[in-house]
Amino acid sequence: MPRHTDWPSFQLAVATLHASDPGKTRFCVRWRADKGALSLRVTDDLETHEFIARSAALLNRFEHMMRVYMHGAANVKRTAPAAASTPTSAAAPTSNRRKGKRGGGKGR
Repeated sequence: MPRHTDWPSFQLAVATLHASDPGKTRFCVRWRADKGALSLRVTDDLETHEFIARSAALLNRFEHMMRVYMHGAANVKRTAPAAASTPTSAAAPTSNRRKGKRGGGKGR
């Protein structure tokens, strides 16, 4: 697990990791009260990068970076799973009418 000491190298490593598989990349933010530092960790289960921030200026940079990645993650459309297991011709036609407690029959 590489521990980065400067922000540009950490940001470049995170961008590369996130570009390889955005759906699997996770961010972990942890406050270490004993050291007075914020630990930032990014992983995709194969590779992990960590940066420890003690300065408020670095927190602003991290917040901006998180906003960019969260906005990108929110705009990704999921692909629909293939529905090849059930043929559409064999499916029974369904009614658009909702059935209530009485069964939706005639007689009112």
